[in-house]
Amino acid sequence: MKLIGIDIGGTKIKVCLGDEAGQILASERIATQPLGGSEKGLPAMAQEIDSLLKKKNLTMAEVDAIGISSPGPINSKKGMMLTPPNLKGWEH
Repeated sequence: MKLIGIDIGGTKIKVCLGDEAGQILASERIATQPLGGSEKGLPAMAQEIDSLLKKKNLTMAEVDAIGISSPGPINSKKGMMLTPPNLKGWEH
């Protein structure tokens, strides 16, 4: 089982590829502030995921799940951050 984890924070975004035993197979870190908001941040995360998968000769089809941690408040029904105070430009 292959898993992707994404931790969105005020200073960094950490993207990792792991397995069911909790072992981190590969990871990357992106500085959050230079991205300026979600319009550049979301594509940057997708690019890092692609990079991690390529490093391990995997495809997205081989990933079983993705987990995301983000600051609140969030709307879990809509799957979005609302107005995180430490992430300007990441509203909705």
